[in-house]
Amino acid sequence: MAPATGARRRAPSRRRDLSGCSTAFGIGARSDAATLPSRLWSAYAPSAPCLNFAGRSYNSGQEFTLFALCRHLLTRVTDIVGFSGFNNLALSPLPKE
Repeated sequence: MAPATGARRRAPSRRRDLSGCSTAFGIGARSDAATLPSRLWSAYAPSAPCLNFAGRSYNSGQEFTLFALCRHLLTRVTDIVGFSGFNNLALSPLPKE
């Protein structure tokens, strides 16, 4: 890790946020560089960070709650990417008919 220099970094002019399930969180990725937010950041927008607001085994309600609780801390968000849905089916009981 590089030592702190005390110099203030200029905040990025825009950011992207990724909200979602375990896959978006990075489960199964070999390294941080292989996660969805990291790939989005490096491949499509090197000048705009992609922040990860995903959770392991979260359903869409929990994913939204996590993002909503942290929204006031985020500035300059231009895009919100949602990668969700499987946990809603896998973790919720299906109707018996």
